Order: sequence, then structure tokens, then C-alpha cells
Amino acid sequence: MSDTKFSTTTTEAVDRAQHRVAEALGGLSFARILRSEQIKLFSLRSTWWALATIVFLQVAVGTLMSFGMVSSFRGETPPGADGAAIGMQVATFGVFLAQLIAAVLGALAITGEYSTGMIRSTLTAAPGRLSTLFAKAIVVATALFVTGIVGVAATVAATTPILAPSGLTIDASSIGPLTLSALYLAMIAVFSLTIGFLLRSGAGAIGAGLAVILVAPIMVSMIPGEVAQTVATILPSNAGQSMFTHPMSGSGLEPWQGFLVLLAWIIVGLVAAGTALRRRDA
Repeated sequence: MSDTKFSTTTTEAVDRAQHRVAEALGGLSFARILRSEQIKLFSLRSTWWALATIVFLQVAVGTLMSFGMVSSFRGETPPGADGAAIGMQVATFGVFLAQLIAAVLGALAITGEYSTGMIRSTLTAAPGRLSTLFAKAIVVATALFVTGIVGVAATVAATTPILAPSGLTIDASSIGPLTLSALYLAMIAVFSLTIGFLLRSGAGAIGAGLAVILVAPIMVSMIPGEVAQTVATILPSNAGQSMFTHPMSGSGLEPWQGFLVLLAWIIVGLVAAGTALRRRDA
């Protein structure tokens, strides 16, 4: 009986202490929470390695593809071919591999805190909890968007000298799709982040995220019928890729439609993650 009373008293004391800390940090604005999430993300060497790998993949794949294009066209643009569209396709082709790294980074941005127990300190400092979710989403999205822009700009710089003699140059009309390819990486990372909040396991979140992004489109495409084709169209990766591969993607979605479909997936993920975060103990 005394042990139970002692345990109850200790728990209440811890709760009161955490409450006093939360009150002391009551002035912790959302801007400060954003800053703390930024520090946590970029203080990890794995973050820098992941972002550098994304840029490397974009440039390396784009460069290899540009040499392949020039070789197949034998130095001349085929009659009727859109040189700018081909150049844009080359510049964004590396995104298909880079998205996997973006998904992994998005998942680890939160599951790493659960594995180390740091999440308890995070939620004590920001007892509202949802502020932590949105702050992480903003920081991850910003990091991946900027990285995507750097990667696609570097790819354009690397491939233009190779493609230009064949007339496969990127013009002003390609700026939109190139920017949307960076936005796609950011959105995929946030989607994976929401999975991380739900599963709380690095391996589980990475596995589930890659299954949805990479495996599901392949599996669904093997199923005959219009229903399967419709489902394939609205999967996160297929819908999101139509943002910068239209009309070559063949998905039937306009870029704005693909953006809205992927945004809907993210909103559903944020709602589910926010609900789980508020109802579960850290």
C-alpha cells in the first residue's frame, strides 16, 4: 500500500515538475520551436549526408542520361522532337532516385527522437504537441525543397554543355517543372514524416514509406482493369511525379491535379499523425 502511495506521489511530483517547466516555457513561440527543430535536424551528420546524396544522385543520373540521349540521337535532335522537353526530362530524371533518400530522411526526422527518448523533452518543451508536428513538417519541407532546387540547378549546369550541341536545351518554359520537381521531394519527405509519427519506428516507417512510394505503384500497375489504373494514378508518387513529368508521365493528371492529390495524402497523414500524437504517451 505504501509502495503504491509512493509511486503515485512520485508520478504526481514528476507531472507537477513537467507542468512547471511547460509554464516556464510558456513563452516558447512557434518561431522558437521552428528554430529548435532546425537545430535538431541539422546537428545530425546523417542529415547532411542525405541532402548531399540527393544532390549527387540528381547530378549523376542527369549527366549519365544526357550522354545516353546524345549518343542515341547521334548528335542531332530527331524531327518533331521537343528539345526543351527532353532537356527538362534529363534534368529531373534523378528525382526518381532522390525521392527514396527524401523519404528516408523524412522518417528519421522523427523516429530518431523516439529511439533516443528525446521526444519526451521535445513534448515537455512544447506541450501543445501539434506545434512540434507542424514545425518538423516545415523544417523538413524547407530543407528538401532548397536541396531539390540546388540539385536540379546543378544538373542543368552539368547537362547543358552536353545537350546543347544536339539542340536539347532547356528554355524558360522548363522553370516551372524544374521547381515542381524540388517541391515534390519536399512533399514526399513530409508524407514520410507523418508515417514516422504514426509508427514511431525508424525501420517500420522507412519500410512503409518506401512500400507506398516505390512498391505499391509497381504492384498496382500489374493488375488489369480501369479500377487498378485509377488507383495507380492517385498513389502519392505517381500523382506527385505528374507535377513535373506531364504529359510524358501518361498519368492523365495535370500538374495542378497531381499536386492536389499528393497534398491530400499529406493532409490525411498530418491529421492521423496529429491525432496519434495527442492521444498517445510519449
